[in-house]
Amino acid sequence: MLKPLFPVLFVLGQVPGLAAAQDAPVLREAVPANDPIEEYFDPSRAANVGGGVIVGAVLGGLAAGPFLADSVRIATPADGRPLCLRAISRDGFYSARNVYILRSPADGEGGTLLKPFSNLTEELRGYDAEDIALVAMPAQEQGCLAGETSLIPRLGQIEGDRAELLVQLNAGGRGAAWIEIAGQAEVACQPVAADLRVGFDMTCRLPVTLDDAHQTSAFELVVDDGLVENRTRYEIFLPGRDD
Repeated sequence: MLKPLFPVLFVLGQVPGLAAAQDAPVLREAVPANDPIEEYFDPSRAANVGGGVIVGAVLGGLAAGPFLADSVRIATPADGRPLCLRAISRDGFYSARNVYILRSPADGEGGTLLKPFSNLTEELRGYDAEDIALVAMPAQEQGCLAGETSLIPRLGQIEGDRAELLVQLNAGGRGAAWIEIAGQAEVACQPVAADLRVGFDMTCRLPVTLDDAHQTSAFELVVDDGLVENRTRYEIFLPGRDD
C-alpha cells in the first residue's frame, strides 16, 4: 500500500513550473491551440510508436464502458502555461498530439475539461475507457517534444484522499518494467491482456494518498530487456484535497 509511500515522495517538494497557488480559483476548461486538432485514425495501419516511454497516466478510477471523448479531464498546474497533450490507443490505430491553452490560471481537484479532446468522438467510442492512453505535460515553446518527463495525469473519479494511479507504458516488447520510489518496495508493471498492444503493452497501478495542497511527486521507471536496465526519472503533478 502507498499510504507510507507517497509521503516519501512529497518531501521532494514542488518542482519549479508545476507549483500551484492554493488560493487560486478552480480551472475548468482548456482549448486546443490548433484548428483543426491534429489527430490520426487509421484502422488499417498502426501509428509508429517508440518503446520504453510512459504514454498515459490516470489518477482515479475510470467508469467501465466506452471511451467518452467529450468528458476528458486532466489535472493542471496553476502557472497557466500551454500544455502538450499526447494520446494513443492501445492498438495504435489512433494517436494525437496537440497544444492546449488554459482558460484560467489555476486548477483544483475537479480538474480541467478539454474542449474538445477530439473531433473523432464516434470512432473513439469504439474503444474501452482504458484503451486510450493520454497524458499532458508543459509545452516547450508552443510545441510537443518527445521524451518529456514532467507528467500531468488524466483525472478519473477520486473520492477523499485516496486514489489509484494508472500508468500506461510502451515497453517495446521488453520483458519487464517496474516503478521505484526512494525507500519503498518496487511496483511491478503487468502486461496488457490483449492481442493488439502497439500503443502500450504494460500497465502499472499504484495506490496514492493525496495531500491537502497540490504536489509534484517523483518516481523512477525501470525497463529491463534482460541485458540492460534503462532508468528514467519522472515527475507527476497531483491535485490537492483542499483545492
